[in-house]
Amino acid sequence: MRSSYFRLEEVAGGVFAAVATPGVGAMGNAAIVDLGERILVFDTFLTTAAARELREAAERLTGRPAGLVVNSHRHADHVMGNQVFVPDAVVISTANTRERLRISPLFQQLPALIAGLEERIAGERDEASRSALSSDLSDYRLLSAEAHDLHRVLADVTFDQQVTLYGSKRRAELITYGGGHTSSDAFVHLPDDRVALMGDLLFVGSHPGFAHGDPREWQRILRQVRELDLEHVVPGHGPVGTVLDLDSELHYLVHIEELARSVIRGERTREEALEEPLPPPFRAWRWRNVLADNLTFLLDYLPRVDAA
Repeated sequence: MRSSYFRLEEVAGGVFAAVATPGVGAMGNAAIVDLGERILVFDTFLTTAAARELREAAERLTGRPAGLVVNSHRHADHVMGNQVFVPDAVVISTANTRERLRISPLFQQLPALIAGLEERIAGERDEASRSALSSDLSDYRLLSAEAHDLHRVLADVTFDQQVTLYGSKRRAELITYGGGHTSSDAFVHLPDDRVALMGDLLFVGSHPGFAHGDPREWQRILRQVRELDLEHVVPGHGPVGTVLDLDSELHYLVHIEELARSVIRGERTREEALEEPLPPPFRAWRWRNVLADNLTFLLDYLPRVDAA
């Protein structure tokens, strides 16, 4: 099927990545997995309009409605579509994600988030960064337009480390190694297909955001994921990738940490660090504006973790 919100890509037989189209209300990627007797949807987009098309796509592709929804983490672009799937589907997340989503002030913060994006766009001189920020602004404005109909849907079932779902076509391992991008990040491992649905533990072709996470733990988690036998990985943002994209993101995390340490050591200023050309492939990545946020975060984070 065609959708203005996402592009479907069959990663393995019965496993479909729903790669979000920027700026139209999906924002983060999702996925559909045919387990056999049950259909699993991984993450549910930012807006209910996008989530409805994801629900329809799952039923059209498999002939059955989605009975399971797995949330990778608490960020809005991965969970706000949950309400479209209930009460027909059981929602699953880590216990930490459920609790953080329960207390999240997203609805109250949405106007300030939109105003902040508008201000950043007005002051941004780099055209690629302006385009990326404008795409995000469009997504959040679409979410705001739905705000009167939105309600928070929390997980019905939680787990703390791993749970395995068995079906006649495949098994799905829901795994968390802790928190990297956020305080708790889960992914789905499909061992029979050598596929992992990574959520925002992986960004392909764009700068990953550190603001709500723990970059040192993120490195550890990626190294642990790298030990799995994988061929394809579906990121939270960007096109479907391979294990080489896991390596690339790990390299990015290490590189930006060393860049921040050079500022802490007094070898360069923050401004000089931001002006330094990035090594390939990072220089071509989307959301370059996130680099400044990441560096600022690390300048506060690294002295704290080093002192601990």
